Amino acid sequence: MLRERGYDVWGYEPHAAEARPHIVTRREEIGAKFDGIFSNNVIEHLLDPAAAFTDMAS
Repeated sequence: MLRERGYDVWGYEPHAAEARPHIVTRREEIGAKFDGIFSNNVIEHLLDPAAAFTDMAS
């Protein structure tokens, strides 16, 4: 829905079985800075939430 409204939206799914359009599967593929990060129902799946959010902030 956001993409249809003109936003440049990407997903990060390190455990995806296969590549899909606009889905990044490896951290090394992320070369851009983002204006925001949205996560939904994610924190409870992280082994080290503080480290993951520090990484996202970088």
